[in-house]
Amino acid sequence: MYVNRFGPPDEDLIGRPANAVWLVWVHNKYPRATAWAFPLVLQRFQRRTISEFHLRDYHLRTLYRRHFPDEGYRTRPLAEIFRDLKLNTARTIDIQKLIFLLAEDEALLNSPMDILGTWQGNSTKDTLALDGKPLAFSFQEDPIRIFRDTNGQAWLHRLYTDGSHYPQPLLQPDPNRSVFRLFPDNGPTYFILTNGDLEEAADGQMKILSRQN
Repeated sequence: MYVNRFGPPDEDLIGRPANAVWLVWVHNKYPRATAWAFPLVLQRFQRRTISEFHLRDYHLRTLYRRHFPDEGYRTRPLAEIFRDLKLNTARTIDIQKLIFLLAEDEALLNSPMDILGTWQGNSTKDTLALDGKPLAFSFQEDPIRIFRDTNGQAWLHRLYTDGSHYPQPLLQPDPNRSVFRLFPDNGPTYFILTNGDLEEAADGQMKILSRQN
């Protein structure tokens, strides 16, 4: 692998094509593979190609928010974040392990699943002014799906149109209640109502999503 042997491409030498390597990392949806390929980003930071703010707010934020409900990615010591997110901080990337992690993450998406439901919020309507004329538009949120894998583990999957969200494991404190949490403390809560709709509570707000299947 080029990066293992020579390090990240030098933008001063080859221009914008140097960004291709880390753009693949940024847009990869498989979280464990992304964590293992972290040297692609870390070396750019160590060479001062990207700032600490850019590293935290752009590269670490998505991975961090999969594990924690707060904004600690902005302020916590980087060494702690790297440890808690289990990021590979070595200089090189074991390619065989990377391929293995990609295959395992993909296997979950292709394995049999028990779909508990798919839900979607109501469309939001608004009006903007364009050249002094009112322009009506509507915004439709992407659906949410909750499913169980073959081991009985529940997962939350946001069905973005670009397929960029990888399912997140859910906690179910009481097996007799259809209430799920993303994190042990704080963070979003999901409650399947008796009529089949989904109540989502997050960031101090509650909304009802209509069942689609």
